[in-house]
Order: sequence, then structure tokens, then C-alpha cells
Amino acid sequence: MRALSFAGALLVAAGAALVGHGLWTGQLQVSLFVVFPVVHGASATGGLGMLALFAGFVLWMLGRVGLVPPPQAPGDMRDPAPSPRVRGGGVVFLGPIPIVVGTDLRWAVLAFALAVLAFVLALAWWLLLLRGTP
Repeated sequence: MRALSFAGALLVAAGAALVGHGLWTGQLQVSLFVVFPVVHGASATGGLGMLALFAGFVLWMLGRVGLVPPPQAPGDMRDPAPSPRVRGGGVVFLGPIPIVVGTDLRWAVLAFALAVLAFVLALAWWLLLLRGTP
């Protein structure tokens, strides 16, 4: 199963390289549909790249399924050692709108602060790009 995951990762890398080549040479274009990036074009490089990306993700997921241990029967349950408490937070941007999650208030506030920082940096980068265009 590891070989399947490895093959999937290689296909994803090859697909990304082909799509990158298509974008670099102008055979593919990127546009936005609402907030979703869309890659489009009419070249064999782009088609093969997208096909390799899709097949790579499928192979990688199929390879990962075999690595999950099967569930134990109720009679085989042992009292596991107490595991440490996992804490953390994260941010998902839906366009310019951040959705902040956290296991407790401290992590949620930290994730929100990082989201604000990321938004300010993205806005500054965008303004710098606009300033450079005639």
C-alpha cells in the first residue's frame, strides 16, 4: 500500500509540473470563478497535467486506506494509556471572510490574530501589485 501512496505522490508532482509548464508557456490560463481558481486551456500538456493530478490524488487516497488499522472488536478493548490533550486552532478563508476555530479561547484568539496578519499581508501585496501596473 505504501507503493500506491508513493506512486500517487509522484503523479501529483508530475501533474503539478505539467500544469506549471502549461501556465508558464501560456498554454493554460488561470481565472477566478467567485473565489475558486479555475485552470483552463486547450493543450495536451494541460490535459495530461490535470489527469495526472486527479489520478495521483485517487492513488494516494487508495494507498492511505490500507494503512488504517482495522477497528478492534469490543472484547479486545484494553484501557489505553491516557493521551495528552490536543490543543490548537485554525483559519479557513472563504474569499476575504475568515472562519476561525480553536479548541479553547486562547488558540482561537491566536488563530484570529494570524488571520488578521495574513489578510493585512495579502492586502499589502495586492496594493503593491496595483501600484506597479500603469
